[in-house]
Amino acid sequence: IYCQNAIINNGVIEANGGSGGGGGGGGIVILASSTSITNNASSTIHANGGVGGDANALLGKGASGGGGGGIIVMVAPIVTNPGTTSVTGGAGGAGGAKITIPLHSAGGGGGASGGDGGFGGSISAVNDVASAPPLNATDGYVLEIKANPAHMMQ
Repeated sequence: IYCQNAIINNGVIEANGGSGGGGGGGGIVILASSTSITNNASSTIHANGGVGGDANALLGKGASGGGGGGIIVMVAPIVTNPGTTSVTGGAGGAGGAKITIPLHSAGGGGGASGGDGGFGGSISAVNDVASAPPLNATDGYVLEIKANPAHMMQ
């Protein structure tokens, strides 16, 4: 969002990644103002990665990795941010299911954004041990740039 006047967030802005399968990477939120940006104390901006899907013995699949945390950018001469900003990487799904059906697959990796997506969990080639857990994703980035973005918008 680019605004020539002030941007004031009094609510919730969400751009979270989807959950299940490989978790989706968090979104990108860019707020740019020629004057000021305020994310009030009771307000939130989220761009979190999604949670990876759990292992499933009946479907023959390993657990999937979480989605990487997103990116939040606030560009204005004055940035006031007493509110909450969150770009947390998603957790990997629950592993440990013993996969015993002949047709099977390891878990999918999580989608990347500002942070890396988590690796999917592996499964045994001989179907006799519990599936390995996937990895959690890494966090994204919150950037506060104190500058007038007007010259970037021409």
